Amino acid sequence: MAEPRAPAPAAKPVSPEEIVAAIKLRAQRELAKRRSRKWALNALTTWTVGNESNPAQSSARKEALYMEEYLSTTFSYKLHPRLTWQASYSLDALNYNEYTDGSTLTNSLLTKLIWRPLKDWRLEAHYSFDDSAYPYDAGASTWDQKVHLRLRQSFLKNYYHYVGWTYLNKQYKDKLKRESTSTRTPGKRRKDTRQTATYEIGGTFAEANTLRLRQEFYFNDSNEGFQDYNDAQDYKVRLSFNREWTKQWSTSSSYTYETKRYERRSVSGINVSQQDNTNTFDVGLTYNITPSLDLTYTWKHKRNRSNDVGQAYIDTTNSLAFTASF
Repeated sequence: MAEPRAPAPAAKPVSPEEIVAAIKLRAQRELAKRRSRKWALNALTTWTVGNESNPAQSSARKEALYMEEYLSTTFSYKLHPRLTWQASYSLDALNYNEYTDGSTLTNSLLTKLIWRPLKDWRLEAHYSFDDSAYPYDAGASTWDQKVHLRLRQSFLKNYYHYVGWTYLNKQYKDKLKRESTSTRTPGKRRKDTRQTATYEIGGTFAEANTLRLRQEFYFNDSNEGFQDYNDAQDYKVRLSFNREWTKQWSTSSSYTYETKRYERRSVSGINVSQQDNTNTFDVGLTYNITPSLDLTYTWKHKRNRSNDVGQAYIDTTNSLAFTASF
């Protein structure tokens, strides 16, 4: 007769710390696996419905409901462990119910090179082409070409800053340039060029809080001679704060101040240059339905003050957006 076996030892209880460590290890392995792949394909789509009190952004207030559909797909390929190439295509369709002149259909192509010469440094070079069509105002339709360079550094583990320079060439499809006499020049399309300098610093603290400060300064030059309406210098600063309260709920907020000085655009009836000062506030609430599905409500308020009374306006937007990424 066989001797009875000794009972198996009781399983050791797993502590919360061990569970967290196991989750982190699995996430690190998954991230390492993704980084080891030479290529990746990602897509993002957003559907938004909202109401804007003054989409024309003028003293003549107009209110309109709108719908916006956005789709983008990005392909990434590692040319070298430190060099990545990306190509993306996006489609954005914005349709206002009442203020139809603001409706747009934009197709965008972007190519990007990302080089990491050192662990905490990243250099990026972008080129993009946008085809923007205004179905109800063909004269506003444009082709935009943009070159962008950015140098980014990470520091203190969770923080970063970068400097950037952007050159924009905007050419109108169906609008000829005007001379100072307001006459159109045959064969000469209207076009704008803009150079922008950018600096941004930000990071994550207390695990769930993100703070960013961004500054931009640009010169806009137009070949439109009539009133020099579009030649301007612009300075913009934006402070944004995001907080993740739980795995499902997060909030966002930002404040933007912008001042624009036109070089030779005179205030009505007075021989001084127009200057605008714009304050923008926005807050948002996001619910993560799943890791790849988000629902976001956003409130945005914009107020422009100008030394030209006819250019002052107030604009408020309420929107609800559904985003899916895969």
